[in-house]
Amino acid sequence: PSGSGKSVILKHIAGLLRPDSGQVIFDAERVDTLSERGLAGVRRQMGYLFQQSALFDSMTVEENLAFPLIEHTTTGPGARRERIRQALATVDLHDVERKRPAELSGGMQKRVALARAIILDPRLILYDEPTTGL
Repeated sequence: PSGSGKSVILKHIAGLLRPDSGQVIFDAERVDTLSERGLAGVRRQMGYLFQQSALFDSMTVEENLAFPLIEHTTTGPGARRERIRQALATVDLHDVERKRPAELSGGMQKRVALARAIILDPRLILYDEPTTGL
């Protein structure tokens, strides 16, 4: 139900929030006590589909999808473009790389956000209201 704290729990699991009490454990590791560097390692294993897509408005679709690749991998530009193409094909989007989020429908934005969530081939994907806007 709305307002029950689902989004807050997902943010705790992803290490975006730290709990006031209790523990958050992922893969036998306490997420709630990790340093920022340790959290980066955990986050590389997780994809997160935010409730409102959380795309960077000032970036193109290609730049939005490249962001996690640049932050978390040593993938070169050619390999990045191929992974972006594959991720967009997986969510059935084509010829949108140069568009900005504002130029896309809500459903297309959600699919771009899903492509970003899967682009690092995570072990776990956290979905926050995945059908909103579809």
